[in-house]
Amino acid sequence: MTVARDPISGRGNLGYNRMLRMDRTRFGFNVNEWRDVGTFWKSREDPDAPFPVALAIGLDPAVMIAAGVKTPVDELFIAGAIRGPGIEVCPATTVDVMFLSMPR
Repeated sequence: MTVARDPISGRGNLGYNRMLRMDRTRFGFNVNEWRDVGTFWKSREDPDAPFPVALAIGLDPAVMIAAGVKTPVDELFIAGAIRGPGIEVCPATTVDVMFLSMPR
């Protein structure tokens, strides 16, 4: 699952995207204009700049369900409503997105 952030509003987005590994640290994936991540991609100030996205594997089922919902709000709000208690997030360590807190 991809975790992205709108560079203008700061709103987060979860999405299912098929990815292709380019090298040790880069993946490519299809960015559809009609999806939130496509809108985020187009709103970048520098069209040649990288688009940082975090990848998540093995998530809470509520998060996975919420990621498939077409909604104008951050899907983590939907996941929290499904699950009951909110979904804890923290800053990602390598890109500028709020990532899911993982229990240690």
